[in-house]
Amino acid sequence: MKAMGDDDLKENMNNKILWLISLISTGAENYVRDAFAHGTVSVVYYEESTQNHGVFCLVENKDCVIAYAAFIKYSHIDILLDTIANELKPYLMKNEPSELCFNVYEKNSEIIAFVRELGFATDMEVFQLEYLHNESVAITEQASLTEKGFTSDMLEPFIRLFE
Repeated sequence: MKAMGDDDLKENMNNKILWLISLISTGAENYVRDAFAHGTVSVVYYEESTQNHGVFCLVENKDCVIAYAAFIKYSHIDILLDTIANELKPYLMKNEPSELCFNVYEKNSEIIAFVRELGFATDMEVFQLEYLHNESVAITEQASLTEKGFTSDMLEPFIRLFE
């Protein structure tokens, strides 16, 4: 019987982490899988026990940092949230235009609420949050957009657009 080598153990752990990340979305799993292949994943916390089963990791690229948290169960939520806050602190302090996102398993409502308190805003779906470095800018400062409103005669073309 062949003993598992370090590479086998690492691959086994990565597969378990990817399974947890897949709970967020298929896209998240594929992104982290690619990041593992490129060595850009930092696994901050991973545990598989009767009290805790989940992962918190970061994928850092030159133009963005994406955090992932997926927990099936966790105890001592305060310790977990402190770990998340401490790990994100350097990125939250930066005043750079690089993107900072946080993807969370939708059943981890306490984590979602916490990262919203840190300043992340919902982007696309409940579990995908994006951090905005600066105060929100009024639309008039961003672009010359004119709000025309919506009238009932616009309904039919709108429906055709989505059909």
